[in-house]
Amino acid sequence: MPADTEIDVAELLAVQKFSRWHVLTLIVGFLVLFIDGLDFNAVNVAAPAILRAWHVDRSAIGIVFGVGNFGILVGTFVFSWVGDRYGRRAGLVLGVLAYSLPALATPFAGSPTELAAFRFLAGCGIGGVIPNVISLLTEIAPAALRATFVLIAIIGYGLGAAAIGGVAAALIPSYGWPAVFFVAGASGTVLALALWMWLPESMRYQTLVDPESPALRRRVARLLTGGTMTPGTRLVLGNQAPRQFSVRMLFRGNLRLATILLWTAFFAEALTFITLLAWQTVMLESAGVSPVEASLAFSYSGLAGIVAMLVMSRLLDRFGMIAAVGAAFATMAAFVAFGTPGLSPGLLVAVAVLMNGLSAGTHNSLNGLVGAYYPTSIRGNAVGFATGMGRISGIIGPVAAGYFLSADLPLREIALIIVSPYVVVAAACLALGLRYRTNLVADGVGDAGTDTQSQGSRPQRRAI
Repeated sequence: MPADTEIDVAELLAVQKFSRWHVLTLIVGFLVLFIDGLDFNAVNVAAPAILRAWHVDRSAIGIVFGVGNFGILVGTFVFSWVGDRYGRRAGLVLGVLAYSLPALATPFAGSPTELAAFRFLAGCGIGGVIPNVISLLTEIAPAALRATFVLIAIIGYGLGAAAIGGVAAALIPSYGWPAVFFVAGASGTVLALALWMWLPESMRYQTLVDPESPALRRRVARLLTGGTMTPGTRLVLGNQAPRQFSVRMLFRGNLRLATILLWTAFFAEALTFITLLAWQTVMLESAGVSPVEASLAFSYSGLAGIVAMLVMSRLLDRFGMIAAVGAAFATMAAFVAFGTPGLSPGLLVAVAVLMNGLSAGTHNSLNGLVGAYYPTSIRGNAVGFATGMGRISGIIGPVAAGYFLSADLPLREIALIIVSPYVVVAAACLALGLRYRTNLVADGVGDAGTDTQSQGSRPQRRAI
């Protein structure tokens, strides 16, 4: 390789075969989201026990859910900025620590107000790790496996949700609701230390901000086949350059429609999914299911979500957002079945597991593809803003559902109210799928960059 040539790190990464390096990064993303699933869902499975222990109205716990989701919204924006400004590694380490320490303190809460304060702080970290995990995995994955990479890691979240349901069923009867928060907080603290010691930075991000880094050049040299690195070799990332982020970048050229549709889909989808996660165990207990069975149902729901994500991962890489449309309609059918009067407790549990699994498949379809719509230079912030739309509705939905449940509305009406936003989700995903059904980059979306788009020219097809 001549001394004055350059290496496009984006193209180099896109054509890499699946390797041990990919496996290790997937394990990191998996563990981060596994503990994220433990922590986020700890309050959901503990809610019935907290209601019994404190003798408070359901609407008070609904406010706790809403405040926690507000913290997730704040953390999404803060740690997205950290990820784009200081690197994916910093965003992940600080995010995991931010949700772990408040979880350890949560058992000392003595009122809904104190519980809400701890959940706000934990929420900041919970929301912060997701955009950084999505960015990191999108940036390392081979071009044909982006959605698969993200969804494999998100399986960790589903397993975390399943695990905390099992923890609740095993520990709450003997040790009370604080036990679930101790488990989540201790696990996350250990993980944060491990990430700080061993997690490397994203190569795309390093190329963008410090292309002369000796560590980066050594990592690139190990990936080269049939070529060598010389002191004169330049490392570049397509036509991108570091830039100061502004929200206007998300609406330039062909990004405009993608951003509008993604924000709409995330907002509407979370109105259903986050509300379901928050209130599933309470709804099941209200319908006559025992506390242990309701906790186990939450655990089984996490496993059902994993199956849905495994199926969706390949469908998304092949069909894009069109696959999410089918998942949305299947979820709506499951909600209708859940609200059918006269179901036995056992059948209610089965339908709830199916409903939660399908909803998780729809929810994570958006997470699996959102990172591919944006270039590396703004990916962390772009993913953060898109998922942030979901966090806004995640504040609204659980609080509103708390009042519906307090008003003793029939289960059928509550189920139909909760699932109604999925009509909008299906429409937005259909529009995304039709607009970008052939190749995201062919439409100027992705690492092809935004500068050429804003000037009206069509970028060349290239790997992102």
